[in-house]
Amino acid sequence: MIERISQLFTMTGARGTGKTTLAATYATKDAVGEKAIEAALDKVVYFDSESSANNLRRGFREAGVGDFGMYVNLQERFADLPGDDDLLDLISQGKPPWVSAGQAGALIDYYLYIVSELKKITPNKYTTLVIDTCEKLEAGMASLVERDKREWGVGNTAYGKLWTDGVFPLYENLIQAVHQRGIETVILTFHLKNVWEGNRPVPGKVAMS
Repeated sequence: MIERISQLFTMTGARGTGKTTLAATYATKDAVGEKAIEAALDKVVYFDSESSANNLRRGFREAGVGDFGMYVNLQERFADLPGDDDLLDLISQGKPPWVSAGQAGALIDYYLYIVSELKKITPNKYTTLVIDTCEKLEAGMASLVERDKREWGVGNTAYGKLWTDGVFPLYENLIQAVHQRGIETVILTFHLKNVWEGNRPVPGKVAMS
């Protein structure tokens, strides 16, 4: 299903390296002039997990080029969830970030809220979807699959099966659903994570989360 997307990008990097700027302005790369930039931004759906795009949005308004067509601030609604860094540390150490029922439920709610907002996308109105960043989204998917293995057709979740048999199909379905609403470009951003050997991180070594 993913191959039907015109463009699917995943961006990763350390904090402050420009992931948000690149993701937020990608739709305007061919736009020349304020009106063209405004028209391009108006076709962007932007999910912001860290309020990281707010400075850019302020800059857009000050420059007179408008704003994203649809903007969802996930951090405001889910301020009590663990930060992405905490999630990455837990995942890197092999400790699921949904260890408690309460946290599992909160992460599932996070994923389901994104799905509910995506359902509000007016067909053929927007062309670009950005989810910045995806750590908590993916943890929510994993938590949902772990809780309802039988319903999702997942048996053993060890050895990466949770991701390949559960999370990956959810990604496919999500992307297919937004594609059917006219989204041509999907951009997913991620932070970097430490690489662990046993109970210790490998000094100076990081990987895509």
